[in-house]
Amino acid sequence: MNSERGFTLIELMITVGIIAVVAGIALPSFQTLIQNNRLTTTGNESLGVLQLARSEAVRNNRRVVVAFDQNPDVAAEEGHLTIFVDSDRDGVEDAAETRLRTYLLPSTTVSFKPLSAGNAAINIVTFLPDGRASSSANIHICDDRNKGLLLQVRGSGQSRLNGAPVCP
Repeated sequence: MNSERGFTLIELMITVGIIAVVAGIALPSFQTLIQNNRLTTTGNESLGVLQLARSEAVRNNRRVVVAFDQNPDVAAEEGHLTIFVDSDRDGVEDAAETRLRTYLLPSTTVSFKPLSAGNAAINIVTFLPDGRASSSANIHICDDRNKGLLLQVRGSGQSRLNGAPVCP
């Protein structure tokens, strides 16, 4: 007796159709997962940058500044966040000052909106040699869906990441 095993063309087409339907349902959820992951990653990296700046200020016993730049010149080795030792206390990175780290956002869909405690736009957060921040700040980390995270810097120098505010 001749017995052949395998799939018929109809069985194969039904299987491919089921896979296409399942993929069509899962793809939008997967894209949302990727966007949420980018936002969370940026928030965690930014928190780490602020904590690094604070620890460097204490370790070096000097003022350390985190500067925010919405449109950095990557060719000039600028980043969205730049940490430097502010030797002359002017809040501006000069050629003689030491740059500690530069951080670029991982995606063009995520941006920073740094504000002072009074909701005025700021471009730097300064950590003093004792680890305190020169002023409180709220940094909104927003994506193109207008979802975001709130990164708070307290006057004590402590930083924390909070859940999703509406981005300004």
